[in-house]
Amino acid sequence: MSSDLTPSTVTAVGAIAVVPVFDGTARFEANDVLVRPGVDDPWACHSDLLDDDRMLVLEMGGFLVRTADRIALVDAGVGRVRNETFVGGGMLDDLRRHGVEPEDVTDVLFTHLHFDHVGWATQQGRVVFTNATHRVHDADWEHFVSGPNADPRAKAKLEPLADRLAPFGTD
Repeated sequence: MSSDLTPSTVTAVGAIAVVPVFDGTARFEANDVLVRPGVDDPWACHSDLLDDDRMLVLEMGGFLVRTADRIALVDAGVGRVRNETFVGGGMLDDLRRHGVEPEDVTDVLFTHLHFDHVGWATQQGRVVFTNATHRVHDADWEHFVSGPNADPRAKAKLEPLADRLAPFGTD
């Protein structure tokens, strides 16, 4: 998988530019992702999506949204994860390739707080996008970070953002 973006991957919506930002890949057993009872090979019509080992390889990352006065990042990738399923670590380099340093980002919008969407939110307890307001649905923040059943790993990862957080409560 390559993060070499062609002009066709930059989408303009009026004066807003939307650019995919590559962070890494995820490899899954294809038959764990798509199962069709009674069908021997549910991937027969989609074999072009599988690698030589018949694994489904997905690009991971987020989106850079630029307006005249804002630089927003939608989701913060997987971060520096490297295991048999996920290989991350490319987001900051890809942002720089688009002329954006971490401190240039004005807003980070989390679609949700699963680990593969918050990887670059913090690194070793330090906020990566130091000048950004971090935006997340308050129900998601409560579920993963502040609530009684919060995930300890998510809590450790995301609590350093608390003073930069602008939660929202509507869709």
